[in-house]
Formats: sequence, structure tokens, C-alpha cells
Amino acid sequence: MDAWIIRMMSIDDPDSSLTTVKVSEGENLTLEILNGGSLRKRCPEILDTLSNSLSLVDFRRIGAGKDPVLSLWYSI
Repeated sequence: MDAWIIRMMSIDDPDSSLTTVKVSEGENLTLEILNGGSLRKRCPEILDTLSNSLSLVDFRRIGAGKDPVLSLWYSI
């Protein structure tokens, strides 16, 4: 999970080669989980870990003086 967090920290850096997915400065990347309610019932730890890691990325970015860039959306 640490490697994923490191990659997401630089998702808006056009010079970074850590990820091919990029967002422009000031934009947001929303991860949409289809059938989130089902995932929550079957594997709550997966959804919790994903949510916590997204929060950690944005928390670290804010601490570094950058804007948050990640959000998570799923239906229950």
C-alpha cells in the first residue's frame, strides 16, 4: 500500500513517472466503486483500507502545502 500512496502523492506532477494517470493542478480524481454496498458487506476491510489510504494521501498533501486531489465515491 505504501507504493500506491507514494504514486498518488504525485498524481498532479506532470514530470513524475510514477503513474500514467494524471490530474491537472487544482483538479480532483474521483475513484468510483461500483456495487460499494456489496463490497462493504463482503470485504469491509478492503473498502476501509482504500478510504483510509485516500485520506492519508490528501492529509500528507495538505501538510506539504498542496491541495487534496483524491476522492472516493460508492453507493450503498
